[in-house]
Amino acid sequence: MFWSSGYGATTPQQLADRLEIAKGSLYNAFGGKRQLYDLALARYLDMRAQSVGAMLEAQSAMEFVEQMTKANPTRLNTSTLLYGAAALGLP
Repeated sequence: MFWSSGYGATTPQQLADRLEIAKGSLYNAFGGKRQLYDLALARYLDMRAQSVGAMLEAQSAMEFVEQMTKANPTRLNTSTLLYGAAALGLP
């Protein structure tokens, strides 16, 4: 929700509704909107770091493209992937 609506436009009630919990449970479980946002951001950054690590360990252009595709399945741009592989000097 934060990604699609933005932090400011996302209300605690919307979060509770999306999580299918009572608003009070949101506060009990996460402490509030800001704490949930911080957890979501930390998880996102961790996932991105793992994806980037896998791409940087690629041994070939094909493996780089495969890792990039796994990391960004909805944002695939083949020419960008190939330029990225070439920039890393991958065969």
